[in-house]
Amino acid sequence: MTAHPGRAQAGDLLLSVPTMHDPNFEESVVLICQTDREGCHGLILNRPIDLELANIGSLPSSWPSTELPLCWGGPVAPEQLQALQTGSSTPENCFQVMAGLQFGGILEDLESIAAKGEQLRFFLGYSGWGKHQLEQELAEGSWIVVPSEVGDVFDSNLPGIWKRLVAKHDISVDWIDSDPGLN
Repeated sequence: MTAHPGRAQAGDLLLSVPTMHDPNFEESVVLICQTDREGCHGLILNRPIDLELANIGSLPSSWPSTELPLCWGGPVAPEQLQALQTGSSTPENCFQVMAGLQFGGILEDLESIAAKGEQLRFFLGYSGWGKHQLEQELAEGSWIVVPSEVGDVFDSNLPGIWKRLVAKHDISVDWIDSDPGLN
């Protein structure tokens, strides 16, 4: 995997640079889920929320588990529930982010996916950029763009994923290589 600056597409990860001090995105890993002429839509992968899915009131009582990870996806529409799931087919009302990873869906389909044991992660809110906004932030050097793998998206060490990925993709960040939390 190598970084490719200047552009981002669905399936890429945005790693905030170590000097970013925007509290919404400091030390964040954002999966780009969709891009089009009007901008792009992504989800912050490494901001778990200490809240159970059952407490947000959207899940039917037949749902197989409410212990699935819930993350803060970003500052846009923080009341909206978003979902990422694995699987070989793309259910209705979903779109493919990359091979084996879909975004969206209706609760009944997501319930079926959870019952099959596929990986599923929920988010409240999302991260969005208007037309040319992300390109400007990339030109300013605010993000490191790297391709993702499904394993990155469902990494169980959510708080440590940013340090691990930045150290892997930006060798100029010497201070991160000596961090004992990475080993």
